[in-house]
Amino acid sequence: YALLAAKGVPYDDGILGLKRRREELRSLHLPEVDRGLDRLVELDQATRVLDEAIHAAFFESKEAQLLESIPEIGELTAVTLVAFLCPIDRFESFDHLSSYAGLCPTNYQTAETSYKGRLKSDCNHILRWILVEASYVHRLHARGNYVSRIGRRGARRKGAKRGAIDAAHALLRVVYAVLKRGTPYTPHAPERPSCRSETATSP
Repeated sequence: YALLAAKGVPYDDGILGLKRRREELRSLHLPEVDRGLDRLVELDQATRVLDEAIHAAFFESKEAQLLESIPEIGELTAVTLVAFLCPIDRFESFDHLSSYAGLCPTNYQTAETSYKGRLKSDCNHILRWILVEASYVHRLHARGNYVSRIGRRGARRKGAKRGAIDAAHALLRVVYAVLKRGTPYTPHAPERPSCRSETATSP
């Protein structure tokens, strides 16, 4: 779009996302535009190959298909979570998994008071990012369920960032329960999650 604007070429919004429409731009006979269009074709082909690989991996994985039963968890997110988390039995408890994902804050304790500090830096940052993003989409489309309620409560108490982390932590608990039990998601809230002791109930 920046190149078209620089060349003074008028265009409709979203034209580059429409294959037939963007090919019409070749009639301008501008080498820079043609190279850009060629690059878009290459990216489309590469994306198609990746999508097919993800789709195949999804149908080969029972765990990924179980995770797709969670609202707004699609094939890509499900396959990615399986790649990071399975076999789920390698995690001794939910606390262990939460620590691995970097969603359990560090604790500081005095004689009378316990404080929750920053999130762990020694963790799987990609997994944490995926869970935060997935929980955000989940909250948009499943506003009344467990994950959404936990996120809203955290946001009211400590701000939007804390709410996002709390929601990701709650979603991870749901993922853990689905994988441990080997059954699809059911919309019933698990017990209140804790970083101190494992709760064995499922959503």
